[in-house]
Amino acid sequence: MKKRTLTLLISLGALILVAALLILILSLDKDIEKKEKNVEDNTLIDVVPDMNSEVDYIEYTNSYGTFAFELNEGEWQYKDDADFPLSTNYIQAIANDVDSLTAVRDLTEDAKDMKEYGFGKPSVTLKVGYEDGKELLFVFGVYASEGVYMKHDDKIYVVDTALMGDCSRDISGLAKLEAMTPVDTMKIVSVNVDGTEYTDEASIESFVYDYQFISVESYVDYKDIDKYGFGETDHSISVKYVEENMIEDEEGNLVSAEVEKEYSFKFAEKDSSEYLVFNDSETVYMTNNKAKALLDCVKPESEETASE
Repeated sequence: MKKRTLTLLISLGALILVAALLILILSLDKDIEKKEKNVEDNTLIDVVPDMNSEVDYIEYTNSYGTFAFELNEGEWQYKDDADFPLSTNYIQAIANDVDSLTAVRDLTEDAKDMKEYGFGKPSVTLKVGYEDGKELLFVFGVYASEGVYMKHDDKIYVVDTALMGDCSRDISGLAKLEAMTPVDTMKIVSVNVDGTEYTDEASIESFVYDYQFISVESYVDYKDIDKYGFGETDHSISVKYVEENMIEDEEGNLVSAEVEKEYSFKFAEKDSSEYLVFNDSETVYMTNNKAKALLDCVKPESEETASE
C-alpha cells in the first residue's frame, strides 16, 4: 500500500512538472510571436524607389518663400543668384535624405479628410528633379505622434522630421559659415596690423592670445559690403606663417619642406556690431566683437622696433 502511494505521488509530481514545462513553453512561444509582431509593426517602409539617375534640381517652399537650387558642374548653386555663398552640404543633405527616405506608417488605405493631415496648407513642399527628367513631389503637413504627415505619389505616410527640417530654412540659413583659421605661435613669421608688420616674439604672442577668442557668429550679407563699415572704419590683418608641405626637389623627388603662406581678413565696426570678411571675399560675417582686441596686441617697445 505504501509502495503504491509513493508511486502515485511520484507520477503526480512528474505530471505537475510536465504541465509546468508546457506552460513555460507556451508562454515563451507567445513572447516570441509578440516580439516578431512588434518587429513587423515597426518595419520602416521605403518611400522612394532606387533611382538610376542623379539629383540635379531641388526646390522647396516653406514659410519664408520658395528657394530653388541646381547642380552645375558638380557644384550646387542658388538658382536666383549663382554668386550666393551657398553651403553645398545643406543641399546635398536634402538629396541624401530623399534617397534614403523611409516611413513609419502608410496611412493610404485608412486616409481621412486631407485637412486633418495639414495638406490644405502644407508646412513644406519639396520638388526633386533628376538628370533623366524624372521629378518627385513631397508635401509635408502637420506633426504626427511619430513624426510628420507626408503625401507623396498619391500615398500618405508618417515620416520622421529630418527631411522637412532640411527644407525649413530661409536662404540666409544656407550660407557658408566660415571659421577663423587656427594659428600656431611657433609657425608664425610675422603679423601685420593695418599695414605695420611685427616680427618680434612679444607682439606675436600677444596677437595669438587675443586671436584665439575671436569667433564667427553668423552670416550677414554677400553684396553690400559698404553697409557694414568697410571702406570707412575697417582694419586689415594678415598673418604670415610656415607650413610643412611636400614639394619636388631638383631631381624630381618629393621632399618635406616649409612653405611660407599668408592668411588675411578685414574687420569693421558699425552700430556697435563687429563685421568681418576673409581675404578678398565680400561675404560679410558678424563676429563676437573680439577682433578689435588685435589692435592693442602690439607692445610699445614693438612699435618702437617697427619704426626703427
